[in-house]
Amino acid sequence: MLKNIIFDLGRVLIEYEPLTYLREQLGYDDERAKRVKVATFGSPIWDEFDRGTYTYAEGTEIMCERNPEIADDIREAMHPSWRDIMREMPETTKFLRELKATGYKIYFLSNFSPEGFEYVSQKYPVLSEADGKIISGYIHAIKPEPEIYRLLLETYNIAPEESVFIDDVRENLDGAAAFGIRTILFTDIDEVKAAFYRTELASTIDHTVLKPEASVADVKKICTEAKEYHFASVCVNPSYIKIVAEELAGSGVLPCCVIGFPFGTQTPETKKFEAEDAVLNGAKELDMVINVGAVKSGDWQLVKRDIEAVIQVAASSNQRVKVKVILETCLLTDGEKIKACQICKMAGADFVKTSTGFSTGGATEHDVALMRQTVGLDMGVKASGGIRTYDDAIKMIKAGANRIGASAGIKIINEIK
Repeated sequence: MLKNIIFDLGRVLIEYEPLTYLREQLGYDDERAKRVKVATFGSPIWDEFDRGTYTYAEGTEIMCERNPEIADDIREAMHPSWRDIMREMPETTKFLRELKATGYKIYFLSNFSPEGFEYVSQKYPVLSEADGKIISGYIHAIKPEPEIYRLLLETYNIAPEESVFIDDVRENLDGAAAFGIRTILFTDIDEVKAAFYRTELASTIDHTVLKPEASVADVKKICTEAKEYHFASVCVNPSYIKIVAEELAGSGVLPCCVIGFPFGTQTPETKKFEAEDAVLNGAKELDMVINVGAVKSGDWQLVKRDIEAVIQVAASSNQRVKVKVILETCLLTDGEKIKACQICKMAGADFVKTSTGFSTGGATEHDVALMRQTVGLDMGVKASGGIRTYDDAIKMIKAGANRIGASAGIKIINEIK
């Protein structure tokens, strides 16, 4: 699920069109404007401004030394008044504030000189509204160099798989994708909004293949689809989790493995061993089936011990592993669902989940709402089983789900209008 939106600045939040400035404000003809742009805004020195190597005054003199035949034009183009071409893009600002108002964390990651950033920061209040920022000129690294992305993630403790980066340069997006961050290429604000809403929904979907007849080819196909659509995870049976972890490495899509599937009738010790093996083979999420028989028998101590056995494995892993507990709600009374949710929360599970998809029923709005009401807002609720359309998914999200389990993930995303 997305939590963090990372914005570039230039040509995303701040307008920056030097050719227009040279032609319209300075009155240069097309050939002259292009020549001056190459020597100034498009020169290697500009990257050094962004890296914080030179001030604008220092860089201007170097540009003139390298291009003496147009030195007067360079000095005119680099007059401090050029900074007025950096203007706020109001529609992007509006979108940013809408996202922030709904609870998203907002970050800036931009190639910008310290002088330039201080100038626009004084003019445009939106630049003080981020939860954090990495500006290249202050740290002497520029996109798409790996260090700048690493510094953002480490400084603000950002989980890549919970983040999306919006930039107008493909190479910069590729640099972010190498860290497992979802990406959106900025073309115009309407396209970005549409892409964001697709990404937002996709980030809630566990792309699932759990049928016993699924082949290696089927599993690899699902992994390819998950990487293309930026789904939250690929959920598979234990025998395939190693393949999935290898296929998804570096993509930001998490390998997810079911435990005690589909009936949950194994002993806590068996589930613990199964969880240990899954984590050893690369699982980053574990979807375990509750001991339904113990729930129906009122043996809540066994239910809790069963869940804790898997959570202990997750907690002892070197990497953060999340545990979702499948209640199989179609087999429980409302009272049993409430009690099971309370036990899951007490045991330290990350999510409660409705269904395996292999019993007598799947997710319902009633069950999802009941589970959300019981566990509160600091725990996840996953709806799974019978979710096959965009409308199905939206109903579950409105009821309180923040993760969707579905084998029809692509169909769901493609139905977004």
